[in-house]
This record gives sequence, structure tokens and C-alpha cells, in this order.
Amino acid sequence: MAGRLAGLFVLALLVAGPAAAVIPHQPDVTRLYSRDHGGQAPRSEAQLAPYSKAYEKLLGSCKLEPADLTGATTSMAGQVTAAGGRPFSNLEMLRAFTRNVTWTVPRDCWKTFFDVESQAARQVAAAQLQYQHEVGALYVIDHDGKNPPSEVELLPYSKAFVTIMAACKISAEDNTNLMWQLADKASVLGARHVTSLQMLQAVARRIDWKGKRVCWTVYDDAEGHMETGGP
Repeated sequence: MAGRLAGLFVLALLVAGPAAAVIPHQPDVTRLYSRDHGGQAPRSEAQLAPYSKAYEKLLGSCKLEPADLTGATTSMAGQVTAAGGRPFSNLEMLRAFTRNVTWTVPRDCWKTFFDVESQAARQVAAAQLQYQHEVGALYVIDHDGKNPPSEVELLPYSKAFVTIMAACKISAEDNTNLMWQLADKASVLGARHVTSLQMLQAVARRIDWKGKRVCWTVYDDAEGHMETGGP
């Protein structure tokens, strides 16, 4: 009788299959996963495992509540995304935190988190940055000779500059000189302060074609609108 019961127990285990992995703080890591995947829920615990591993390490090393860790991860990943011009996932943020949290005795981690967020923002911005020499010069002109603190501040310049270079028949050097000259003209004639960045963005907003062409009418139109306070 005992042998039959043991056999039935083994059979039941085989039918049921292996036990599902337990994910601590599953609602929190599920929330982080879903935000990384357009609102979709994970199909299995295995998809949550990378999030959970980093999440639990941080909770074990940092003096903070799960809700605070979830909020910090989401908020800082969003800030890096905004600074760098490309999506930066919650999983990337968690892993960046864990690479810098190297202690085992719990302590305050907020300064480390903010430092990691700033470093990640600089790295993703640098990866997206083009025409760094040219846009750096325009930044210095706009900020009375001060150099940019990091690549993050140059990325808005770079995005507009790239758009113009892809659409207009002009060299990078000439485009640089033209932007600050147009900004200066709009400032003097419009009796308002117009920056090189504002001029770059005004020109870029007016580009709605593919391929390269002569852009002098676009430059004139953008300068005229900036001169009168328009976009």
C-alpha cells in the first residue's frame, strides 16, 4: 500500500511539473517590466528574473522601501531617456545601480543613484552626439564663453544641426557661422535675445523634405520669424 502511494505521489509531481520560480516583490518588478514593454505583462517569471535579481540586490544593500526603489528607477530611467534622446529602460537603470552599489551592509543609496543617473545621461547623450565641435562652439557663444557641463547640454544643438545638414547644401563650418549670425541679426533687429539653439531649431522645424537642396529661403524665413518673436 505504501509503495502504491509513493508511486502516485511521484506521478502527481511529474504531471504537475516543476514548481514555478518565486519572484519576490513581484508586483513592483512586474510594473517595471510592463513599462519597458509598452504596458505588456510578462508571459513568465523567467522574463522577470533579470529585474528581480537586480531589484533584490538593491533592497538588500540600500536603506529604502520597495515603493521608493520602484519610483526612483522609473523616474531616473525617464530622465536618462529625456537627456539622451533614446529609450533607456528600467532594467538598464536597475543594472546601472547595481554596478555601483558594491557594499553588502545596508546604507543610504540616494547619492549613488543620482550620480549613476547623471553618468548614464552623459553616456547616452554622447552616443547620440554628432558635430560636437560645431555645436560646442554654438553653445559657448550662447552661454557667454562657458563650456557645456556635459554632452547632455549639447544634444539639442546636435539634433537640430543634424537635421539641417541632412537637408541643406551647406558645410558644417558654414552652417555654424550662419546660425550665430542669424541669431545675432534676429536679436538686434527684433530687440530680443535669440540664441543659436533657437535659430537651429527654427530652421530644423521648417525642413519637411528628403534629400539636399539650397536652403537660403528657409534660413531667411526662420530668421524673420525669430526676429518678430515667432517660432
